[in-house]
Amino acid sequence: MDYSYDEDLDELCPVCGDKVSGYHYGLLTCESCKGFFKRTVQNNKHYTCTESQSCKIDKTQRKRCPFCRFQKCLTVGMRLEAVRADRMRGGRNKFGPMYKRDRALKQQKKAQIRANGFKMETGPPVGVPPPPPPPPDYMLPPGLHAPEPAEGPGGEPSVL
Repeated sequence: MDYSYDEDLDELCPVCGDKVSGYHYGLLTCESCKGFFKRTVQNNKHYTCTESQSCKIDKTQRKRCPFCRFQKCLTVGMRLEAVRADRMRGGRNKFGPMYKRDRALKQQKKAQIRANGFKMETGPPVGVPPPPPPPPDYMLPPGLHAPEPAEGPGGEPSVL
């Protein structure tokens, strides 16, 4: 199946509101946010916000605060693990089936809207499980958790 963007869907980038160009790092985004997200992840950039970490990110102001823009990329579902670390051009990867399913659902919804002559609510599709939550920033190795105290005779904690 072709994964290129269907001009008929007229979607907006969930990060900045610009016109989407295709699936990038887990969801439909514009070229600008695709490139920004890729550069940030590949170059391991760390930004700081000069305001209160709640800057408005839209098409006209998306370049003003890279910290808030990157946070919004993560919040809307762009996936860090989808960025190739080796800087090689990638093409389709393990996310292809997810894109295919999402694309089919969007086309089905668009057809229903045309057939019914009204706009449907934009809630999650019925019968489709929600996407998995993003991975935490860090994971503690199992050995770093404190062991449970062993009980000695009489239910008292034993001293080793």
